[in-house]
Amino acid sequence: MYANPANAAKTYRDSEAHHVIDSDDAYGLIQKLLGRLIGCVGVARHALGNDDIASKGEQIGKAIEILSLLQVALDYSHNRQLAENLANLYDYCSRQLLHANLHNDDAILAEVVSLLREVKEAWDSIAPSDGAA
Repeated sequence: MYANPANAAKTYRDSEAHHVIDSDDAYGLIQKLLGRLIGCVGVARHALGNDDIASKGEQIGKAIEILSLLQVALDYSHNRQLAENLANLYDYCSRQLLHANLHNDDAILAEVVSLLREVKEAWDSIAPSDGAA
């Protein structure tokens, strides 16, 4: 489902949000990215509720960056339909986050968190056995 995790890890380490990644393990990398992504949107919601517009925008920017990294890491050769569905979902979430940022819309942020939690729960349920990634 995800291609070349080493490249995704390097790209992420080279980005401003590099502190999240400390592993080249593909499964763990995606798991951390999804967790951080959900966390960023949650912090953005909290900031919005406190009228901290600057923090809200910063967290939404980080979330969009993570979504971009997840899109780049998709492996279309393994399961094309699943990769396309995830790419579409990540694109939708990015657009929704931009809209929520522009309009200070907590309902949209809540929708994005809900969608991303479903993806993370599915990812968590397929933990590799034998420590293999």
